[in-house]
Amino acid sequence: MSTESMTHEDVASRVGRIVPTLRANALQAEHDGRVPDENMEALKDAGFLRLMAPKRFGGLEADWRSNIESIAEVGRGCSSTSWIAATGLAGQWVMGCLPDDGQDEIFADGPDVLSTCVLQFWASSARQDGDDWIVSGRWPFSTGCLNHAWVGGGATIGEDDDGNPLVGYFVFPASQARIEPTWEVTGMAGTGSNTVVAEDVRVPSTRMIRYDHLLSNRYRSERNAGHRLWNTPASGVIFAGSLGTPMGIARNAMESFLERLPGRAITYSQYTDQSAAPITHIELARASCLQYTCEVLCAAVADTVDRKNADGSEWSLIERSKMRADGAMAVQLAREATQVLFENSGATGIKEDVVVQRCLRDINALSVHALLHKNNNFEIYGRVLTGGDPLTPLL
Repeated sequence: MSTESMTHEDVASRVGRIVPTLRANALQAEHDGRVPDENMEALKDAGFLRLMAPKRFGGLEADWRSNIESIAEVGRGCSSTSWIAATGLAGQWVMGCLPDDGQDEIFADGPDVLSTCVLQFWASSARQDGDDWIVSGRWPFSTGCLNHAWVGGGATIGEDDDGNPLVGYFVFPASQARIEPTWEVTGMAGTGSNTVVAEDVRVPSTRMIRYDHLLSNRYRSERNAGHRLWNTPASGVIFAGSLGTPMGIARNAMESFLERLPGRAITYSQYTDQSAAPITHIELARASCLQYTCEVLCAAVADTVDRKNADGSEWSLIERSKMRADGAMAVQLAREATQVLFENSGATGIKEDVVVQRCLRDINALSVHALLHKNNNFEIYGRVLTGGDPLTPLL
């Protein structure tokens, strides 16, 4: 089946077939501090890179339930590739919010276009020059900057009447920026999430959208206006897309644990086969239940976004904050499941080529991401439940 004739339902199964390649390259990705080109080519061949591109450019316009399942399948093979894929799709979705002329430029060579998607703006600014913007700044944690052709990031463009910063989201070719190698980490090392630096980059207004418009569903595309995929605030969409990778990491940990289990003894015990030990049965069942509950919550978040996209109904603060709490709980469950499997992998589980230890380091890294952090999101939800202000614009 060619990628031109496939549907988004086909993508997850095709991604499943490239999992062995992704697994084989995972250690190299960690050592190199970037995802190998072979992985990105495999994703392209599977049709993954066009999931969120508009159909008029050859994209698939997939729903978010399909997206997170495809992202999770990538995560079964390589956490870093999955996170690059997830954030790249978020950037691709934001491209669909831009004016149509800007989209025509970005997708001129086809739908397989991803960009970084960095929400930080406090080290960046832009000034208007005619119909263009002159953008300068630094964007740390720029996941995908070594693999994607486009950069997307925020920059202050002034102040509102109350003195609060007005922020624009700008998209420009990666070739117009430079990369500072700042990614020296213990988890998600293969993402190569270095710092992107731009100095007086000229960006046409057709490749810019204001943050407050993104967060209030006031997108600049006329062709995508009212479309089911661009029918809800960006915060919910971007958050939902971030949940596929934790799902995939937990799946990878479970499958890899089971693959190592046959014939393994429990050192300094009478168990010559770990799979015969009652403690293994109990712990394995515990990890499986944690993983299952994680997937249920992730599916619920994605289904909520898809339903809201479909009917265009308003999001209440309760719905928005509950989604954040449910997603954070899902990440925590994936982390706990992976921790259980690691603790039952024996001393050899710390070896570099044993998958479960990398899964644990990767899920630990994701769990402290500001958007996914358990306590951050629980506080937001708790404040809203008690009638308080969520104290965050990203709802």
